[in-house]
Amino acid sequence: ALSLDDAAKVVALRAQALRALIGHGDMASLALPTDQVTELLAALAAGAATPRDADQPTNTDADNAGNANAAAAAAAAAAAAADGANATLNGSSTNGHNGKPRAYIATVNGPNATVIAGDPDAIAAVVAHCKERDIPARVLPVGYASHTPHVEALRDEVHTALDGVQPTTTDVAFYSTYTGDRIDTDTLTADYWYDNLRHPIQFQTATQALLRDGHTTFIEVSPHPVLIQPIEDTADQHEIVALATLRRDTTNQLATALATAHTHGLPVDWTALLPAAPPVELPTYPFEHQRFWLPAGSRGGEPAELGLSGADHPLLGATVELADGEGYLLTGWLSLHTHPWLADSVVAAGTVVPAATFVELSLHAGSHVGYARLDELTVETPLTFPEHGAVHIQIEVGEGDENGRRPITIHSRTGISPGTEWTHHATGRLSAGTAPGTGPDAELAGWPPADADPLDADRLYPDLSRTGREYGPAFRAVRAVWRAGDTTYAELHLPEEVDAEGYGIHPALLDAALHALAVDGDAALPQLPRAWTGVILHAVDARALRVRITRTGPDTVTLTAADPAGAPVVTVDELALAPVTAGAGGASPVRDSLHQVEWRPVNAGPAREPLPVTDLANLDALLAGEAPPPEVVVVAATAPAGDPVAATHELTERVAAALRDWLADERLHASRLVVLTRGAVAARPDDDVTDLPAAALWGLVRSAQSEHPDRVTVIDADEADPRLVAAAVATGEPQLALRAGALLAPRLTR
Repeated sequence: ALSLDDAAKVVALRAQALRALIGHGDMASLALPTDQVTELLAALAAGAATPRDADQPTNTDADNAGNANAAAAAAAAAAAAADGANATLNGSSTNGHNGKPRAYIATVNGPNATVIAGDPDAIAAVVAHCKERDIPARVLPVGYASHTPHVEALRDEVHTALDGVQPTTTDVAFYSTYTGDRIDTDTLTADYWYDNLRHPIQFQTATQALLRDGHTTFIEVSPHPVLIQPIEDTADQHEIVALATLRRDTTNQLATALATAHTHGLPVDWTALLPAAPPVELPTYPFEHQRFWLPAGSRGGEPAELGLSGADHPLLGATVELADGEGYLLTGWLSLHTHPWLADSVVAAGTVVPAATFVELSLHAGSHVGYARLDELTVETPLTFPEHGAVHIQIEVGEGDENGRRPITIHSRTGISPGTEWTHHATGRLSAGTAPGTGPDAELAGWPPADADPLDADRLYPDLSRTGREYGPAFRAVRAVWRAGDTTYAELHLPEEVDAEGYGIHPALLDAALHALAVDGDAALPQLPRAWTGVILHAVDARALRVRITRTGPDTVTLTAADPAGAPVVTVDELALAPVTAGAGGASPVRDSLHQVEWRPVNAGPAREPLPVTDLANLDALLAGEAPPPEVVVVAATAPAGDPVAATHELTERVAAALRDWLADERLHASRLVVLTRGAVAARPDDDVTDLPAAALWGLVRSAQSEHPDRVTVIDADEADPRLVAAAVATGEPQLALRAGALLAPRLTR
């Protein structure tokens, strides 16, 4: 529309003109519709104070109009709700002594974004009035009143400076914020640019014109977005994309805007931003975990129906006394479906059953044989949950030794099929112990602990998360922590959503007691329980604990937990801790379960005559004719040139129609259709998928093969050699790749 020189002249003159106006006006942005602003200004002009008339410049005004360094006056942005706006602006002094307005509508950006401009004292009065009513208003460094009569003093200067501008027509649509609609660019003369600076900006009207003409993408090219919100407000009944190119508070806005445009289907030329490089493999999509079958019932009816006894524990299903009377076995099934709280314990990216669970199970097993004290329990292998399915857990209590102690072991496996491997998790010993004490702990009865410094418990779980220990809501029981020397005190409350009924002490609560050690410095060296010594459960069904943990060595502590009255709940004579290792949560009991597709060499089939290659047009003619079909028909599926998306639709639709006709034709019941592609699959590490429409075609053909085996073959060949194609078909493989004369077939491997 303008030459580069003319455009530069217009921009420079606009800046010069605005500098000339500095010190003689201000502008304020109001969050009001333009009709309300018009009514407000009229109301204000009807009875307010009468400072100097803005429409009658004095000699001093004329002198200062040419001074670019005049002191900048205040400008304001006032955000006012529409309700009560009349009361907000009524009474503000914005009219002149002769009744003429000293404030004008300068810009209409959106339904609730109108800019007024005028004399500094008039605008300042409006801002002060807003602040008195707690309406946000802030001063901006503008200092002029463009798009008002203030500009009229520069009329001759603007016309003279732009007299030589010669606009031209252009094929690019040009929407004017002066007229509010599309205009011919040959009208961009000096008169237009003066009118553009003198009269109000009709940005909202121009936006409406763009929407009317079907435009739905708006890009604000500015140092910081100011018009995105008005655009979205104007287009609230339209589906649009509004993008900001830069922001003053970030350096990556341009890349974000390009990515947003790309995700909305807009064409983005990435070559200017990204270096030339081969494509990388994307991660596989996550499973949606949608279940479409009824929940499983019990695994075998009541235990008594199977000759077993009930376990009376939420984590166990049955118990059985061994025939010799010297052993006891407890079994159960654990899963994230039946025990969802277990999913809230994640270590090194794996869902790990906390060691406190083994302690709870051991204490419960001991209660069945009259042994209340867990003398020792060593955790040898953490129990990591598979992503799906359940874990069969087994606790075995052996016969007593000469010291009156009974061994206990804990194993698990992920299935019940013969040969499924058991994993040994923990080994320990039980004893009769002493009778549980009932007297309160004096130190824990008085709360909070005396002479202990409070610590910031709010940082606990974020700090643990950074070390690879992720705890969900069920395990976040720590409410407050104190420390005095080597002793840490903590107050714990089991979350309400966790059901503690049936547990001696809920594992999430006992495990959380040890979290307090990580507050204020210890989280940098995360540790997990490795060996428990002298564990006694004094009371059951606790939901709140007061805990005292004392370090007795670099990796050992003692633990005492009481209820809010100070009565003992659980005591641990010694607890050995071990650092979290990289594989603590990564070793799954499901071994070698990840599979992948590999292309493996296969031998050629029996020799046969070369198979000619035809195209889709000849295949259509064959299907339409009545001639006896050949035993094998090889058709090359070639995508049309052009847009790959359109080509994919066209190729798959055409081949799908051909497949339907082929499979429905009784004459072809004993014939085989071979679909030949090139560059559709990556059968070798250095392969590149160069034919995207053909890649989609492979998925279509595989679907047809699943319904009609032995009737369709798909081959991706680097060259369509009839002899090699014949050798490939003779293998009987449904899917093949030909690479440099070698035959490759997909295989599922670990």
